[in-house]
Amino acid sequence: MKRCLLIGFVIAGFASGAAEAQSIEALRGGAYYRFADGVDVTMEIKVWGAVTNPGFYEVREGLNLSTVLSLAGGPQAPAQPRSTTSTFTVRLFRLQAGGAYQLFTETRMENELRVLNSDPVLIQGDMIFTEAKVRQRFGWRDALSVVTALATSVLVFDQVFFD
Repeated sequence: MKRCLLIGFVIAGFASGAAEAQSIEALRGGAYYRFADGVDVTMEIKVWGAVTNPGFYEVREGLNLSTVLSLAGGPQAPAQPRSTTSTFTVRLFRLQAGGAYQLFTETRMENELRVLNSDPVLIQGDMIFTEAKVRQRFGWRDALSVVTALATSVLVFDQVFFD
């Protein structure tokens, strides 16, 4: 009997711990990542949008935008063929005194490789939002479609006006 009660309490303890973790997760609205040693002074940054691991990041003070984007797994675009170009818009919002966020800086990245302009140092409460835009390059199939449409137009014009 004691063994059954003990097993029941252990199972109930595991179940209640999992439920508590889920309720905290639901309250936070995203995953929580910690990239700091115990002795580091830390800050909390929010990373949302087209990144591999969106969520809340606790990082040491003094990190810049590109470092935190790397910690979040980098920008992520939907799977596309080779004939596409991905452009990522990274917006950094700063928390203002009234509690509202204001756009602090906007930068672009092409093909997940390099930041094209500023790389600011982050402060407590910053929010990073990444947006992916995928453009398809003009390929041989596109050229073939244009030539076919042009040839059809010439043939129709010839039939209407010269016959």
